[in-house]
Amino acid sequence: MRVPQLLSGTMPFALAMVLAAPGWAAPLSVTGSVVRPGGSPLAGARVSLAPHPGSHAWGALVLQGRSSPEPAATVTTGADGRFRLEAPEAGLWTVIAEAQGRVAVQVTPLVVVESRELPPAVLPEDAGLRLRVTTPDGRPAAAAWVWATGEAPAVWKETAGWGWAAQARFARSGADGAIRLPRAPGERLAMRFFSAGLELLRRPGLDDGTIVLPVPAAVPRMIEVRERDGRPVAGANGVRIVPDASFEECPAPDVVCVT
Repeated sequence: MRVPQLLSGTMPFALAMVLAAPGWAAPLSVTGSVVRPGGSPLAGARVSLAPHPGSHAWGALVLQGRSSPEPAATVTTGADGRFRLEAPEAGLWTVIAEAQGRVAVQVTPLVVVESRELPPAVLPEDAGLRLRVTTPDGRPAAAAWVWATGEAPAVWKETAGWGWAAQARFARSGADGAIRLPRAPGERLAMRFFSAGLELLRRPGLDDGTIVLPVPAAVPRMIEVRERDGRPVAGANGVRIVPDASFEECPAPDVVCVT
């Protein structure tokens, strides 16, 4: 029985039962080629095979600045652009193709239950996108996260329908607020920016430049004002919390203790 190897979305229960069944021979070969736009072979590309993580595990990887688990196998393409990977067992895998100065692409999830030849992986040149993220007062927003997705499907027309897609593109700004993301020539990226203490910002079709992250609007909260011994403070109207104010530990949330 042959099972489709290229999937998108959630794996059906029936397929999970197929993968759990004994009898799949290992190792299983995953072969293919890496090419430039136009089809010429790309030598020296790095191709890796990594376990396909679930959404929770993948989120944990992102927080570590990684886009995939440690690979089970890694090879480099020869002069003909060919690669051959060995999956140690049947299951869900991710195949990533990358090269210096080019945008990385991947197939995920890839269901491997038998040896398989993949369609060519087309790696476009990396035109790059450079941004500087700041706070409203112009200071660099260090350690801000940015997540980007492509808005120009035509850029990837050579890989459309083959299962290959641009690898997830995310980054964290440096101390100077600078961020660089890979992008194909002519590709427009939709982005989401977020940072501690600043508001989530969505921006479509960005080019190089500066992004200012807004401060979230103030949210009213009801608080209690008490003495240190827990007695309510009568007539404490117009309590104002100023920036950088500090208070001693109070016995309960939403309680301001005064001395």
